[in-house]
Amino acid sequence: MSITHNELNLIAVKWLKRPQSNNGPGCQVALTEVGGLYGGERADVFGYRWGFDGGSIVVESKISRSDFLADRSKPHRNGQTAGMGTYRYYICPEGIIDIADLPNAWGLLWVNKRGHVKIKAGHVCCHIFSGYGVARQMSNFWRHDADLRFELDMLAHSLVRFGDPEEAKTMVRGATREVSRLANEVNGVNLDIENYCTIRASPACQRRFYGFCLLVSKIKGRDCGTINGHDESLSIRALMKDAREVLVR
Repeated sequence: MSITHNELNLIAVKWLKRPQSNNGPGCQVALTEVGGLYGGERADVFGYRWGFDGGSIVVESKISRSDFLADRSKPHRNGQTAGMGTYRYYICPEGIIDIADLPNAWGLLWVNKRGHVKIKAGHVCCHIFSGYGVARQMSNFWRHDADLRFELDMLAHSLVRFGDPEEAKTMVRGATREVSRLANEVNGVNLDIENYCTIRASPACQRRFYGFCLLVSKIKGRDCGTINGHDESLSIRALMKDAREVLVR
């Protein structure tokens, strides 16, 4: 079964996020189908690695050789204008593009029938086959003079497309707090269940417990309900809280 352009894009995103320790670029951010501002370059996949030795990576997906050859006429490909990507790669089904076909300083990724990526050329190869110091020097060969302003505008535009970043941050924080609250509540319910099951396991223990609950309820002036374990109006947690208050007296 032939692979689609969108499938290649998704494979490229996954590869861009692969850590350097696993022979990947180690990008923290990877986006598909971005750019096109001011009628300029539109990248199939764009990744960015921030921090030490960081930079941008563009991956162009090609499902046919004719598609690859047509790419040469674009101004940001033939050198007429600066393009995106400190490092640049083509990704294609295995055998569509060969190393000899590559423009200067472009890398190549092959995808086999199982969807696995094979790195044929590019700056990542330097880190695979050489130590870090040597690899960093060798990777300079693969560097391009990227249009940094265009990249910044593109990233800002992408944020706007996905919504208000500040609002999204607030929503995520609120959701995180709610998850934490619900987790604590579930833990409390589980503890109630464990205590309840322990009490029901021993008839003698059950009689003593509910006798104690009746005493606590009378002191608190509350109705404990039936004592057969099927219709308690008070939860075990509430009864234990009442008991602590009574004992404190």
